[in-house]
Amino acid sequence: MAYKYLTTYAVCVLAITLWCVLSNASPLNINLE
Repeated sequence: MAYKYLTTYAVCVLAITLWCVLSNASPLNINLE
């Protein structure tokens, strides 16, 4: 059960990180264009 909880937590952290990166990258791409 511990592994399942840690895996779920890791997926959530990665999802939030990717969302932040994409959100920050979008304005940069628009400015470059």
